[in-house]
Amino acid sequence: MAGDFFHDKISDENIVDNYHRQSDANVVSSILGISLKFITLCQLDISHLTSASHVYHRQTPADLTYNVAKSAVLSLATQLYTRTGLPQDCTVATLIPDTFDTEQNRKTFPDADSSKWLPVPKIAELLRSWAEGNDTPKHGSLVRILRKGDKVAPEYQ
Repeated sequence: MAGDFFHDKISDENIVDNYHRQSDANVVSSILGISLKFITLCQLDISHLTSASHVYHRQTPADLTYNVAKSAVLSLATQLYTRTGLPQDCTVATLIPDTFDTEQNRKTFPDADSSKWLPVPKIAELLRSWAEGNDTPKHGSLVRILRKGDKVAPEYQ
């Protein structure tokens, strides 16, 4: 899962530089990761792209370049769902998680309620379970990931 985050708005002097940074961290890394997987692997299974829940469900104008980059990842996913250029036996699903519980997010949002954030080890467990064939999302799925108690729960859309 690739990504980067910072607050910005259209009136910021460095908006174009911010966008390039967000694009590299979110869009280019997604294209590179998916492309390399399909070029180098013979046995294809499931691939994941990662957008963001708040980009999919609501807009946050103070996070302009992040929203644009994560929206581009959703667009990439939509294009891949047609299977054009993809082997028929592959599955691509797009994760639209709420906030990951990381050290950087805790620094960036010190006053936020992190009790609902997604523990990264639990996300890893979920991805491993899917890779092992358990409750794997269907090709083209948008998968919102929520925290429910001490677990993460996929919600297929």
